[in-house]
Parts: sequence; C-alpha cells; structure tokens
Amino acid sequence: MSKPIFLLNFLIVFSLLFGLGVTYVVFNNVLGLASSLKVSSPSVRFGEDDVGIFLNVSAVNPGPFAAECSVDVEVGSSGGRILTVTNTVLRVPVGAASTIYPIQVRIDLGDVSEEAFQRLAEHADELSVSLKVNAALNPVIGFSSSVDVEFPWKPPIHNLTLGESTVVLLNQTHFGVQVSFGFSNLSEWLSVDESLNVAVSDGFGELVGAGYADVVAPPKSRFDGALVIAIRYPTNITDLFFNDRLLTYRVRANASAENYDFTLYRFDKTLEIEWGALIRDPEVKSWVVAPLNQTHSRIQATVSLTNTNEFVSLSLPITPFLKHDQSIVATGTQFMLEYPSGATTTFSFNLVTPNSVLLMDDLKLILVVQSLFGEVSLEVPLVG
Repeated sequence: MSKPIFLLNFLIVFSLLFGLGVTYVVFNNVLGLASSLKVSSPSVRFGEDDVGIFLNVSAVNPGPFAAECSVDVEVGSSGGRILTVTNTVLRVPVGAASTIYPIQVRIDLGDVSEEAFQRLAEHADELSVSLKVNAALNPVIGFSSSVDVEFPWKPPIHNLTLGESTVVLLNQTHFGVQVSFGFSNLSEWLSVDESLNVAVSDGFGELVGAGYADVVAPPKSRFDGALVIAIRYPTNITDLFFNDRLLTYRVRANASAENYDFTLYRFDKTLEIEWGALIRDPEVKSWVVAPLNQTHSRIQATVSLTNTNEFVSLSLPITPFLKHDQSIVATGTQFMLEYPSGATTTFSFNLVTPNSVLLMDDLKLILVVQSLFGEVSLEVPLVG
C-alpha cells in the first residue's frame, strides 16, 4: 500500500474516532445535566411593591462544557398573560456534583399593565405562574425543565359601594357633599393606602364638582370612609328655592400611587341627591292693622314658611313689601330670619303704610329673600 493512501485512511479513521469521541463527550455532558436537572415546587412571597418567587434547582455538570441556567416566569390570569420575567440566575461549573441552587425571581408590580392592575384590584381570579428553567451547554446545546403553580387572587378592593350622602353649605357658588363609601380588602398581603381624586359631572356631562378621599385599608380589613365633594349649584336659583328636585351626578374617582406611573384603580358611580324646596306653603297667619297717626297705620303680620330641604338651614335677610299692580306702595324694614331645615317657621314683622293704601283692592304681600344662592321674591297670598 502506498504511503499517501495509508495516511488518507488513517485520517479518515482518526476523524471518525474523534467525531465519535466528541459526540460521546457532548452526549454524556447533556445526559448528565439533563437527567440531573430538577426544579422544586415554588413558594411565593408577596410584598407591597413586588412578588418574590423562590425555588430550588439541582443539577450535575460532568463537563467538559460550562452550563448556564436562566428562569423564565410567566404570570397569567383568566384575562390572559399579565407579564413575563426572565432572570439569568446561575452558572453550573464544569465538574459540579449534585448541587442545590436556591433561586429567587422578583416580579416588580410596577411592570404589570394598568389594565391588568385595575382588573385585579376589584375582581377575584386564579393566577397561574409558569416557571421554565433553561439550561445551556455553551456553546453547544440548550434544553429546559418547567413547573406550573396556581394560587387564588383575592382583590384588595371588593364590592365598593356608595352610601348615604350629607349636604352642607359651603359658599355662594358651591355646596358640599359628604358621601359615605366602603369596600373590603380581601387581599392577605396587599395594603391600600392611597388618595382618591374625585370628579363630578352633571347629566349633560359638564364638570360641576371635585373632591377627594384618603383611603387606608390594611390586608384583610374593612374600610368605611367618606368622599368630600364640592359641587356647583344648579344655575336656576328659583328652582332650588321653590321646587323639589332629584339632583343626579356622575362621580368618577381614581387612585394613583407614588410607586407607579398609572392609575391603580378607578370607579364610576351615580350620586343622587333629593333636594327639597327651601320655601313651601307660604301663609299669612294673622294680619292686624292699628292706626299710627292721622296719615299712617301699622300692620303687624304673622307669616309661616316651610323648609322641606333636609340638609340646608339658612339665616335669611328678608324685606317685606306691599305691592299694588306693578307698583310698590309700602316698604318694611329688613329683618333676619333663622330658617332651620325640615321645619315650618312662623315669624312676625311690622309694616308701616299710608292709610290710603289700605283702601286699595288686590294688595299683594311680597317678601324679598336674600341668600347664599341669590335673591328671590316670594308672594304670600292675603286673605280678606
């Protein structure tokens, strides 16, 4: 056999043996690592701003290639995937015997989408956590092992409801409303400690008020508090004084936390306020005329008014007038009337008038009332 042919055959045999050797080494390394790779059931720790997932990975690396492991975590709910986190966590050195590697994966709640956070804030769900441990023999081959776990999610804001409302006067343009509201924090780990920003609109969608509420609800607690809202008076002052009305508003509130760049939760509720007429059933109880001198007489009148509004008590400056046709024929002195809510008030006043006025037909008693809302005129029917 010639020398060149011998060398060629030698190289072919050597290449085959070398390839088989490399394949065996790679196979042995892969088999050793893959068969030893085990992932424990994870435990979950909940914090105020994050979720920690703890698990143990055990592996053997017979070599000769270095191994690196990473963990992919996918969190989902009935609404779909919430987020995915990838952490490179450890290297398995060449020749490592069976070793347990503790792994911690931190999920920042700030990475959860605004939509997902708002859904989970108010609704119970079943969260699923899928962990996949990826092992790679650099730079040859990679493979993985996975484990799934589910746990119940309990919402921190459960069954939020608006309750009774109390109306108080603020100033000439706005009235105040305190609206009781409450919810249950069913979460075993997440606290609610936020400020609610409230916007109020009327039936036409116009912004007519704003307010706030401080909310502090530790885990597994019940919160009951009050929204404090300032609402602009309806523009029809006469309507407010003389008519019963059902005032309907849309109350929208949202809460943002310092640690997040989005709204954590929001609600949209209807607020109805039964506004009773401030003046109802004006009646002259008595009307006594006494001569004052040869030209004038003094009228002593007793009048009753009913305030059907359950919220609003007023101090009213009132000026009485006598009117004939379209002309004012007598003017009384302004006096103050304390006018409590939900009650009938009877009061008396004096009115000096020329004697000639008493001979006129169709006299009208007019009370001009000043209030926070503005000025209104009230005609009180005269009998006889």
